[in-house]
Amino acid sequence: MIYRVQDKQGRGCFKPNFTREWCEYNHTLPAIGEEFPMLHYQAKPYHDAGYHLGCAVRSMDGLFKWFSKTELETLYKLKHYVVAVKQYEVVAESANQVVFATKKPLKILKPIDSKIIFAFLN
Repeated sequence: MIYRVQDKQGRGCFKPNFTREWCEYNHTLPAIGEEFPMLHYQAKPYHDAGYHLGCAVRSMDGLFKWFSKTELETLYKLKHYVVAVKQYEVVAESANQVVFATKKPLKILKPIDSKIIFAFLN
């Protein structure tokens, strides 16, 4: 199982002009293009086959590398939730993140209750 933050349409929170609404700007993790410079070529067969692609992390600890408690609280207020992805194929992976592909639309993933997420932070 892997975890990601997304809205009800399945869009992640690192979309243009949205990060300024929640991001504390102290992130030191590499952007996806920096970490996977060949990602376009790696993802193309999945995209061409109709898969849905996204970024995620392997664990809750990985999630907390990307987001502070304050950022997650803000994201939940902005209707962006942590979801679990159970069926997927790995397109690319590093110590920081997993780029994955799934046959099912990301918008069908159900949010994890915020009480569960924040219990990991205490």
